[in-house]
Amino acid sequence: SIPLLLSLIPSTFAQPATLKKFLDAYGDWMACDFSPEIIDSFLSTQNVGLQTRKHYRAAIHQLFQHAVILNAATENPVAKAMKIRVKTDEPGILKPAQVAALLSHADNDTLPGLAISFFAGVRRAEIERLDWSEIDIKGGLIEIKAAKAKTAQRRFIAMSENLKAWLAPHASPGGKVTPSHAIWRKGQKKARLDAGIADWPHNAGRHSFASYHLAMNEDPGKLAMELGHPDPRLLFSRYRTLVSKKSAASFWNITPTAGEITNIRTA
Repeated sequence: SIPLLLSLIPSTFAQPATLKKFLDAYGDWMACDFSPEIIDSFLSTQNVGLQTRKHYRAAIHQLFQHAVILNAATENPVAKAMKIRVKTDEPGILKPAQVAALLSHADNDTLPGLAISFFAGVRRAEIERLDWSEIDIKGGLIEIKAAKAKTAQRRFIAMSENLKAWLAPHASPGGKVTPSHAIWRKGQKKARLDAGIADWPHNAGRHSFASYHLAMNEDPGKLAMELGHPDPRLLFSRYRTLVSKKSAASFWNITPTAGEITNIRTA
């Protein structure tokens, strides 16, 4: 059997940091020695929210799936461990004034990713994999390659005029849009704090994009294509009443003016 340690984690894991607490506690155990009860004990003693606990469970499940493939374990103990159920509330979004304040406080390493999150609805992990060569500002398209998409399907996202304006000063022929996961995450946190945004909803950028896009365009099919989501009806029922058309107009008018990101036009 193979010891459960960093050697068992494949390089393709999207968020190895999610496993740190688990490996700190059990890193020297053999993969075959785990039971569902041990997984339950770990999950139930983490002083985190339900959504974060659910992320822990998913990452550990992925780890043991890999262990089974390597014959380091005969079965995945997470499969029979506790299920983490998160109450489904309305998607959390930011108001146009909050988004404007956030962008005005973002540094150059952070601003392009934030703008793409809020005005193109691209998933966080997809933004971290995105290259400037995949953003055609003149043509008005962002390409999410199949190898970088959560759904493993290529898609194109039409860029709004305000998104083009935010990205143009930072555009490059190539290179990563976000320097690194750590730098971008740190930059986002600082921008939020400097903008006075205490309550940061889960997937705030993607949920905000979906809400304001649907309110402005009233086209769940188009929204589904741009989000890479399979069910327009679900999107319609989830996002259709969250914001008004007037609020959506303000959102899509959040634009840098006079070349200064601190001078933002919102109406």
